[in-house]
Amino acid sequence: SERRTRRRNKCFEFVFPIDFIMPDASSITLTSKEDWTLIKTWYEENPDITDRPELVFPVDVTLKEDGSTQTLIDTDELNTVKDSCRRGKDKRKCFKLVLPVSFTMEDASVIEVNERADFKLLREWKKANPDATVKPALNFPVDIVYKDETTATIIDQTEYE
Repeated sequence: SERRTRRRNKCFEFVFPIDFIMPDASSITLTSKEDWTLIKTWYEENPDITDRPELVFPVDVTLKEDGSTQTLIDTDELNTVKDSCRRGKDKRKCFKLVLPVSFTMEDASVIEVNERADFKLLREWKKANPDATVKPALNFPVDIVYKDETTATIIDQTEYE
């Protein structure tokens, strides 16, 4: 585990704050690296629980390779960054969403993301609705910008993936 953490730290760091929904539906907000002990303490106080906490998306990560910040909107995007770390590939996503975008939440409410900081509205919704199981749905069409600065319009989830 320590080796895995060390390897991950060479590649990217989370931008705080980040939130976790614990197995008992409580939430823990980490505001610095030192706060990781809060999760460890929770498990020490709940020794019979082995389920992992749920990271609340979106999260920002800073890539050590070039100092850029990436907003990851789900587990798949986090795994892509982790996998590229392991393979030594370029860790940036191939593209960025052009804002504004919107997401439809499980309760049919719509959250508008007009600037990067607004992604926190998705996290706040998830913390307020810890039992929600459906991932926020990105509303299409959306525009994206590739690394080479070319743009494209994506019309549906299949094309986005």
